[in-house]
Amino acid sequence: MIVKIALMFTLITIWIGLLVALINLFGATKFWLGHATERTQLKPLKRYSTVTIVVPAHNEELVISQTVQAILDMAYPSDKLELLLYADNCADNTANEMLKVVSKPEYAKQTIKVRQLLVCNIPNFARLFVMTSASICACNPTKLRA
Repeated sequence: MIVKIALMFTLITIWIGLLVALINLFGATKFWLGHATERTQLKPLKRYSTVTIVVPAHNEELVISQTVQAILDMAYPSDKLELLLYADNCADNTANEMLKVVSKPEYAKQTIKVRQLLVCNIPNFARLFVMTSASICACNPTKLRA
């Protein structure tokens, strides 16, 4: 008899746990959908630091153009942003995809350097901040702030 009561208690608590998890899931989804269209308004800062972003890539032809475009579209002053793109010993068209994006007219004023390397050779930077990004990562345009 005690075993049957323990079994029933176990099954009831499992079902209650599943119900609570579903309520949390639907509540979080409703909250996210209700707030996903809101745009964050950033106040301009008085002074921006110069930032260097280094993106090493090896055979990333399929994703590198989206990555580069996401970095270049960040809400950061283009004169304070330096982007170094490294195509490291690639067997595909990674470097060409990088060049396609950076040659667009909207990015003409930005400091962008594309290098095709046989051996990874990252230079010394004269910057306060250096950010590295994997070539398959997209940057949120509101995340880089001084």
